[in-house]
Amino acid sequence: IQDEDPVAVSRSGDTDQGEALPRQVVQVGAFPNPFSTQLTVKVQTTLDALADVRLTDVSGRTVRAILSAAPITGRTIHYQEVDVTGLLPGQYFVVVKTADQQHAYPVIKIK
Repeated sequence: IQDEDPVAVSRSGDTDQGEALPRQVVQVGAFPNPFSTQLTVKVQTTLDALADVRLTDVSGRTVRAILSAAPITGRTIHYQEVDVTGLLPGQYFVVVKTADQQHAYPVIKIK
């Protein structure tokens, strides 16, 4: 099974004193894509973070809660397998939310 190219989202900024904040990069991937009965979600951050990860349908409704306030250690790749049997074929999104970011990674369910 080959990983899909992850999507990177970054955030950086300045404090009131003009000092640069550490740069947080979140990488999200899911494979196989398209998927049928099992989906593996990959999340990596450059800094330690708490992450909520869920699978949503196109209307934004959560169809599978994957991780809830899970600690993701910086520079460590976290893999989570998700049983998706029972979901109808179609477009879904792996949504990753940290304290300062949210990202949706599109995936497709086939028969």
